[in-house]
Amino acid sequence: MKNKVRVILSLWLFTYMFESPLRYYLGLLGYPQLIYLNKILLLIIIASGTINILNSLKLNKAIFFIIILMVIGLIVGLINGLALKQILFSINIFLPFFAFYFAVNYYGVNKEYFEFLYRFSIPIIVLGLVLDKLYILPWQNSVYEIAGHVVQANRYWTMNGVERLAGFQRSSFSSAYLLSALIIIRFIIYTYYQELSKQNVLKKIYDFIVLILGGYGIYLTTSKTAYFSIIMFFILYVMLKVFYSISFKQGRVFIQIFFKFFMMFLLFYGLIPPFYTSIVNTNLSSTHSISIDLLNLVFSSYLDRVFNTWPNALNLLNDSYFSIFGRGLGGIGTPQMYFELDKYNPADNFFIYILITCGYLIIPIIIYFVMKTLFLDLEKRKSIFLVGVMFSIFSFGATMNFVESAELLMLSGVLLGLYFKESH
Repeated sequence: MKNKVRVILSLWLFTYMFESPLRYYLGLLGYPQLIYLNKILLLIIIASGTINILNSLKLNKAIFFIIILMVIGLIVGLINGLALKQILFSINIFLPFFAFYFAVNYYGVNKEYFEFLYRFSIPIIVLGLVLDKLYILPWQNSVYEIAGHVVQANRYWTMNGVERLAGFQRSSFSSAYLLSALIIIRFIIYTYYQELSKQNVLKKIYDFIVLILGGYGIYLTTSKTAYFSIIMFFILYVMLKVFYSISFKQGRVFIQIFFKFFMMFLLFYGLIPPFYTSIVNTNLSSTHSISIDLLNLVFSSYLDRVFNTWPNALNLLNDSYFSIFGRGLGGIGTPQMYFELDKYNPADNFFIYILITCGYLIIPIIIYFVMKTLFLDLEKRKSIFLVGVMFSIFSFGATMNFVESAELLMLSGVLLGLYFKESH
């Protein structure tokens, strides 16, 4: 079964990596809906994993909690009058998470498979970005219509005169996040299994070249969220490597304390700004002490979130009949583009998304992250898988819609699967 699951995951990833050309050419042929058949690949793994759970009557508490939140979100969404299609569209978003989680935890898809993905996929993704930089690709900015909705096969735009290159994928940030996810998964696995030093020279050289290629690919996407997160990740990675390489107790204690401060900094970076700027009447003119060119280049998208996206997102709570439980699944983000366009808000923050979806159920989630960070014990080596998930939520999730990112949900499913697998 493990080999079959690997083939299914590879087929899905192939269609995801080449999503733009597939959508474009299927649209030309008049069958754009066929692109959605790749969802069936994930559903096969999820259905099989669900049967496994029902037979064993065993389910990890964290996964159970996520499912309960989804059920509550579904019920609240229906009570609040959201369209059933809108809610189901939102549930569809979680498929990569559950598929990769089941693949790792129940079907033994192991580190060798993710080594293969790292070495094989990154050069292909970067090739697409380079071609996009050199040429006008046929699918650039193409659209098609399905079920009365206009759908973008490829999202092309410029920011301050800089092209947002997507390559073979639908958007620049999709390429950036997939490259980042593959790199993070690979280096977390490196750290856990202590295998980097055991590799032969040729593999080390090739893996290093792939890393450089991945970094160059992320650079080409111009995704500042990915820039920040991948830099923060390698700071985290260095701390982990130093922690596991030294033997004297005082040094390990110091690194572990510093590591917790680092993680708390990332947590607050994602948690405080969206709510602070919505509560405090901040004046944009206070930023004029910084040159406008620098603002436009580095901070324009962040300032747009601060003064528009996040405050407008919180206003959505006023539209809910039961704001204590949020708007429910589909109440924010991509589903709104198709079913609630007049209220559409991208969220662009993990905690904003959870608050609007689940309301004040966000409080136990925040408490969980704080407690897990404060009581993190790196001596228990498996904890680095959990660190990888929390790091990704805190860093990427600070300025993008983490929950709707197939790439980062894949990462979370893989690392949580490895965490619980090693807990057995």
